[in-house]
Amino acid sequence: MTSLEVLDLSMNHLSGTIPSSISQLTYLNMLNLSHNKLTGQIPPGSQIQTFIPSAFSDNDGLCGFPLPNNCSTQNNSVVLPVTKEAEDHKLEVIWLICSVILGFVTGFWVYFGALFWKNSLRFSVFHFTDKVQEKIMKWLV
Repeated sequence: MTSLEVLDLSMNHLSGTIPSSISQLTYLNMLNLSHNKLTGQIPPGSQIQTFIPSAFSDNDGLCGFPLPNNCSTQNNSVVLPVTKEAEDHKLEVIWLICSVILGFVTGFWVYFGALFWKNSLRFSVFHFTDKVQEKIMKWLV
Protein backbone atom coordinates (compact mmCIF):
# COMPACT_ATOMS: atom_id res chain seq x y z
CA MET A 1 0.00 0.00 0.00
CA THR A 2 2.94 2.37 0.52
CA SER A 3 3.63 2.31 -3.24
CA LEU A 4 0.22 3.83 -4.04
CA GLU A 5 0.59 6.49 -6.76
CA VAL A 6 -2.96 7.85 -7.26
CA LEU A 7 -5.63 8.39 -4.61
CA ASP A 8 -8.93 10.04 -5.56
CA LEU A 9 -11.49 10.16 -2.76
CA SER A 10 -13.32 13.25 -3.97
CA MET A 11 -17.10 13.63 -3.57
CA ASN A 12 -17.51 10.76 -1.11
CA HIS A 13 -19.03 12.70 1.80
CA LEU A 14 -16.04 11.74 3.96
CA SER A 15 -15.90 13.41 7.36
CA GLY A 16 -13.38 13.66 10.15
CA THR A 17 -9.67 14.32 9.94
CA ILE A 18 -7.16 13.18 7.35
CA PRO A 19 -5.16 10.31 8.91
CA SER A 20 -1.51 11.10 9.52
CA SER A 21 -0.55 7.78 7.90
CA ILE A 22 -1.33 9.31 4.51
CA SER A 23 1.95 11.21 4.73
CA GLN A 24 3.75 7.84 4.63
CA LEU A 25 2.64 7.29 1.01
CA THR A 26 5.93 8.42 -0.50
CA TYR A 27 5.10 7.41 -4.09
CA LEU A 28 1.81 9.32 -4.17
CA ASN A 29 1.73 11.49 -7.33
CA MET A 30 -1.92 12.53 -7.36
CA LEU A 31 -4.22 13.15 -4.41
CA ASN A 32 -7.80 14.44 -4.58
CA LEU A 33 -9.76 14.81 -1.35
CA SER A 34 -11.96 17.67 -2.59
CA HIS A 35 -15.71 18.03 -2.04
CA ASN A 36 -15.94 16.16 1.25
CA LYS A 37 -16.58 17.21 4.85
CA LEU A 38 -13.06 16.83 6.17
CA THR A 39 -11.90 18.87 9.18
CA GLY A 40 -8.72 19.55 11.08
CA GLN A 41 -5.15 20.09 10.03
CA ILE A 42 -3.64 18.59 6.90
CA PRO A 43 -1.01 16.15 8.22
CA PRO A 44 2.51 17.52 7.93
CA GLY A 45 4.82 15.53 5.74
CA SER A 46 7.02 16.01 2.75
CA GLN A 47 4.75 14.30 0.21
CA ILE A 48 1.29 15.59 1.15
CA GLN A 49 2.38 19.22 1.27
CA THR A 50 3.43 19.18 -2.39
CA PHE A 51 -0.15 18.90 -3.67
CA ILE A 52 -2.03 21.92 -4.97
CA PRO A 53 -4.75 23.48 -2.77
CA SER A 54 -7.51 22.32 -5.14
CA ALA A 55 -6.80 18.74 -4.00
CA PHE A 56 -8.35 19.78 -0.67
CA SER A 57 -11.01 22.24 -1.92
CA ASP A 58 -14.57 22.36 -0.60
CA ASN A 59 -13.63 20.94 2.80
CA ASP A 60 -14.64 23.87 4.99
CA GLY A 61 -12.99 22.51 8.12
CA LEU A 62 -9.53 21.81 6.70
CA CYS A 63 -6.56 24.03 7.46
CA GLY A 64 -2.80 24.05 7.17
CA PHE A 65 -0.32 24.06 4.33
CA PRO A 66 -0.90 24.05 1.29
CA LEU A 67 -4.21 25.79 2.06
CA PRO A 68 -4.02 29.55 2.66
CA ASN A 69 -5.73 29.35 6.09
CA ASN A 70 -3.68 28.60 9.19
CA CYS A 71 -4.84 26.30 11.95
CA SER A 72 -5.55 27.74 15.35
CA THR A 73 -3.53 25.97 18.04
CA GLN A 74 -5.86 27.07 20.83
CA ASN A 75 -9.11 25.99 19.20
CA ASN A 76 -9.59 22.43 17.97
CA SER A 77 -12.78 23.21 16.04
CA VAL A 78 -11.94 25.36 13.08
CA VAL A 79 -14.69 27.46 11.51
CA LEU A 80 -13.54 29.15 8.35
CA PRO A 81 -15.30 32.22 7.01
CA VAL A 82 -16.52 32.26 3.44
CA THR A 83 -14.08 34.37 1.48
CA LYS A 84 -15.09 37.24 -0.78
CA GLU A 85 -13.54 35.44 -3.76
CA ALA A 86 -15.70 32.36 -3.14
CA GLU A 87 -18.86 34.47 -2.94
CA ASP A 88 -17.90 36.36 -6.10
CA HIS A 89 -17.19 33.09 -7.91
CA LYS A 90 -20.60 31.68 -6.94
CA LEU A 91 -22.32 34.84 -8.19
CA GLU A 92 -20.37 34.68 -11.45
CA VAL A 93 -21.43 31.07 -11.98
CA ILE A 94 -25.07 31.90 -11.25
CA TRP A 95 -25.01 34.84 -13.66
CA LEU A 96 -23.33 32.71 -16.33
CA ILE A 97 -25.96 29.98 -16.03
CA CYS A 98 -28.81 32.52 -16.12
CA SER A 99 -27.28 34.26 -19.15
CA VAL A 100 -26.86 31.00 -21.07
CA ILE A 101 -30.45 29.94 -20.33
CA LEU A 102 -31.84 33.37 -21.21
CA GLY A 103 -29.80 33.45 -24.44
CA PHE A 104 -30.98 30.00 -25.45
CA VAL A 105 -34.65 30.78 -24.76
CA THR A 106 -34.44 34.13 -26.57
CA GLY A 107 -32.69 32.65 -29.59
CA PHE A 108 -35.10 29.74 -29.72
CA TRP A 109 -38.19 31.95 -29.66
CA VAL A 110 -36.77 34.54 -32.06
CA TYR A 111 -36.13 31.82 -34.63
CA PHE A 112 -39.29 29.77 -34.15
CA GLY A 113 -41.45 32.81 -33.39
CA ALA A 114 -40.45 34.32 -36.72
CA LEU A 115 -41.28 31.05 -38.48
CA PHE A 116 -44.61 30.92 -36.71
CA TRP A 117 -45.73 34.49 -37.43
CA LYS A 118 -44.19 35.16 -40.85
CA ASN A 119 -45.60 32.93 -43.63
CA SER A 120 -43.11 34.00 -46.29
CA LEU A 121 -40.15 33.24 -44.02
CA ARG A 122 -41.62 29.85 -43.09
CA PHE A 123 -42.11 28.94 -46.76
CA SER A 124 -38.57 30.09 -47.61
CA VAL A 125 -37.01 28.00 -44.84
CA PHE A 126 -38.97 24.88 -45.75
CA HIS A 127 -38.24 25.38 -49.45
CA PHE A 128 -34.53 25.72 -48.66
CA THR A 129 -34.50 22.55 -46.53
CA ASP A 130 -36.35 20.65 -49.28
CA LYS A 131 -33.71 21.71 -51.84
CA VAL A 132 -30.87 20.72 -49.52
CA GLN A 133 -32.54 17.37 -48.90
CA GLU A 134 -32.92 16.80 -52.66
CA LYS A 135 -29.24 17.58 -53.29
CA ILE A 136 -28.16 15.21 -50.52
CA MET A 137 -30.39 12.43 -51.85
CA LYS A 138 -29.04 12.92 -55.41
CA TRP A 139 -25.49 12.87 -54.10
CA LEU A 140 -26.11 9.65 -52.14
CA VAL A 141 -27.78 7.88 -55.08
